[in-house]
Amino acid sequence: MKHYLKQSAIALAALASMSAQAVVITFDQPIDTTNAPFAPLLPYTTAGTEIVTQGFWFDPYSAVTGRQDGDLVGAIIDGTDSANICAALVCPTNNTGTYLAGLNDGYLIFGAVDGSLLRLTSFSASFIGAQGDTLAATPGILRISAVSAANATLATVDFNLAGLNGAGALSFATFANTGALATTNAAFYRVRAAYCDTTGACSFTSTNKGQWALDNINVTAVPEPSQWALFGLGLAGVAAITRRRRAA
Repeated sequence: MKHYLKQSAIALAALASMSAQAVVITFDQPIDTTNAPFAPLLPYTTAGTEIVTQGFWFDPYSAVTGRQDGDLVGAIIDGTDSANICAALVCPTNNTGTYLAGLNDGYLIFGAVDGSLLRLTSFSASFIGAQGDTLAATPGILRISAVSAANATLATVDFNLAGLNGAGALSFATFANTGALATTNAAFYRVRAAYCDTTGACSFTSTNKGQWALDNINVTAVPEPSQWALFGLGLAGVAAITRRRRAA
């Protein structure tokens, strides 16, 4: 019996350790663009555009009235490539890796490929400006929402995006999730990121001014109760086998 308890304790500790391991999504790892044939550009399509990396899927969307297939709502941006889409935009300058951008009033939903619940710890974000625009100290808000499997909003936190810094450039800042997403709804199926103006209105007008960058998303996949139940059945099986062996 002691041997069985020791095995059980080791197994439970291993599973707890696995469930507590966070993943930092950097977009520098291989990206599956099978369902995003125009990548690194991510256009709006009624059929859906999706990229997959590090075990998570990312879908760009648009709620703008009159949006048509092919209208650009996102992009995978290489921070070291001066000839990329940022040649026509004012992009953050302090990221030499790859990051994901929401463009032209687009928004983003992401989740785990295996359907696990998520906990969001922190992320990096920046505003992306249009050439020639005068930017305010806070040009916009990035609204992060916890979303259920049925796409119902569970909790929302707004994060202020900074304007130009002292060097006249935009830059990524790190945001820690200490609001409602981290407390009242600690685990959820999906995350939605959307641009809002400084009044908090997220009406997705056709201004094409709502643009932002997202990187270094620190999330933890949380096993569902059904997964723990299966694990418990496995332990019960080990116990039964152990009892039979001892009886023999």
